Amino acid sequence: MFMKRLLSLFLAMCLLILGGCGSSQKNSPAAKNKAKTAAPVATAKADGNYPSKPITLLITFEAGGTTDVATRLFVKYWQKHVSQNINVINIDGAGGNVGMAEAKKQANDGYYLVVQSGPFAMNAALGRANFTWEEFEPVSLFFESYMALCVPKNSPYKTFQEFTAAIKNDPQSIKYGVYSGSPMMSTLIALQNYTDKQFNIIDLPKTKSTEMLAGRVDAYCDAFAQMKPYIDSKDFRCLGIFAPNRLKEYPDIPTMKEMGVDYIITQQKYGMWAPKGTPVPILDYLNKTIKETYDDPEFSKELNKMCFVPVYTTRDEYATWLKDIYSKFADFVKQYVK
Repeated sequence: MFMKRLLSLFLAMCLLILGGCGSSQKNSPAAKNKAKTAAPVATAKADGNYPSKPITLLITFEAGGTTDVATRLFVKYWQKHVSQNINVINIDGAGGNVGMAEAKKQANDGYYLVVQSGPFAMNAALGRANFTWEEFEPVSLFFESYMALCVPKNSPYKTFQEFTAAIKNDPQSIKYGVYSGSPMMSTLIALQNYTDKQFNIIDLPKTKSTEMLAGRVDAYCDAFAQMKPYIDSKDFRCLGIFAPNRLKEYPDIPTMKEMGVDYIITQQKYGMWAPKGTPVPILDYLNKTIKETYDDPEFSKELNKMCFVPVYTTRDEYATWLKDIYSKFADFVKQYVK
């Protein structure tokens, strides 16, 4: 009962804050999940000359964020394997919905691609998305990030166990920051599910770190890459990461998995989609060049420095993963939200 009330309240909060913000697969629960595929602007013909002009890659979140920073590094190395320039653009808004609406309008000729972002599956499960992944052609995953729970350096909580004990004793005593429509949503739900308590939620602006540095929040989760400068400077203390294994460079930071927290719904894997109907030879070309980028040791080295992990999948593997992760999120919400 607690989780039913909790997720219902959480969904209401997100809708109130973002006025329909969301991004991801489904328009609503299963009955409404058969969204009509937008008619493509044009039908491409694979003539062997692709690409013959610059390619646009759309990021549906703000410049400087987790998705943007890692994607631009990926593009730096991907460019070596693509014969035309790759232009990266940002269209932010409504947790990705604004950008995805624009992506659906584009021709399926391989010259306009979009980044699949980590929050999409959770937003879809909550019924706050105006698109489905089936409306696009999955190309490949290309990197993964991990979420980290941090508190300020002067926090009385030295460990995850101390933090969760305080939450269980008095959840209102800790101001927990959340930026709605972001991956922070799934980590919040995982932590509340673990503690069986409703957190004292404080809505964060995009400049999340300044809120904790100023003492306006006592804790929040974000991508480890975003937390890293503050962890390294000792301004933040990391209590745990949502990852299957400890990070090689930070062996003293425990994983949520080893502490018994369900981290599956916090997966932050990012990939590339093309408009529906993009010819298979073009999709194969894109997948091939992503594999070549993945195999580049310099790319892996640079990405690892930023605490991201390179990933590659075939198109079929990627489609299977998408189907599975969207199903997991949908099942989770069905179980706890009525």
